[in-house]
Order: sequence, then structure tokens, then C-alpha cells
Amino acid sequence: KSLEDLLVEKGVITKSEARGAHHEGGAKVYWRNGSRLDFADTGFSTSIYTKFQTRYTFTDVDNDVAPGASNVSGFSVQTASLGVAGSVLHEEFEYNVEFELGRGEPGLNNGGATLLDAYMTWNACDWGGVQMGQFRPDISRGFSTRVENLQFADRSVVSDFYSIQRNQGVRADVALNDDWQFAAALFNGNS
Repeated sequence: KSLEDLLVEKGVITKSEARGAHHEGGAKVYWRNGSRLDFADTGFSTSIYTKFQTRYTFTDVDNDVAPGASNVSGFSVQTASLGVAGSVLHEEFEYNVEFELGRGEPGLNNGGATLLDAYMTWNACDWGGVQMGQFRPDISRGFSTRVENLQFADRSVVSDFYSIQRNQGVRADVALNDDWQFAAALFNGNS
């Protein structure tokens, strides 16, 4: 363990103070879940990322049912999004802005670019924080899971029907330990 890890473990310094102690100097550009740019000495990092959900479909038409019809085959882009995420002041504040290009989500303006997420999180201490802006309410696991982490290609019909979509508001999180975490949120109720 590093000296900073030991000091955090003993309660001498906080995790954010330990992160601020690492001064590598200069900028560092690398790839990790998107193109990243880090300035370790100032505690600023940002990442630019894209996400695509593509689909190939093939429909084998039964000539007994539909005489003269031919098979249908094609590719489509279900979703395409562009985002910027990162942190400032050695991860005391985190931000995320993501736009979906083209289609849009149900309940939001369709066509063009649609704002999906735009929020900032203040990690006030090691065990709690406050998030403000437009984001996914933690109502159901099916809706709050990002599309790239779903087990199946699409969300369930039930999850789409009962979701309240992204909304503007504020959420406070408190983590008592690794097993217990509590959150409370207030939203505008736009969807």
C-alpha cells in the first residue's frame, strides 16, 4: 500500500486529500472507456466517448404463408450517442454531459441531437455526495442500467412503459459501508 492509502486507512487524511497528493505533473492522454485527458497536478480529468448500438436483422419469409415475398435483410443503428465526462479538484466534483444523435428517447424531443444526461456530482466527503441536473432516476434496475450493460439487446417492454425517463432534479447519496447505501431524490416531474 502507498503512504496515502495507509493515511486514509488510519483516518489521518480523506480519500480526496490522498488523490490530491499525487503530483505527476503535465498532461496525460490515454484510452480507458473513451479518450481521456488528465492533468494530475490540477486534479482535472475529462473523457470524450461515443456509444453505438447496431442491429442486424434477417427475416426469413415462408413462401407458403406469403407467396412471392422475398427475405428481408439489413443493418440499422439503434442508438448513437456522444458524451463528455470527468472530474475536477481531484474528484471532488464530477460531471457528465451526453447527447443522443438521431432517434431520441420516448418522451423526449425526437430527431436531431437530444440531451440525455447533464449533471454534476459533488462528492462532499468519502461517504456521501449530492448530484444535480438531468439524469436517470433510480426507479427500476431495468431503466437505470445503461444500455451497453443490459443482458439482452433491448430493455423490456415493462421497463419502458413504467419508467419516468430522465428528469431534472437533485439526489443525495449516503454510503454507510460497502454493503449499505441510501439515496433520496427530488425531481421536477417533467415526464
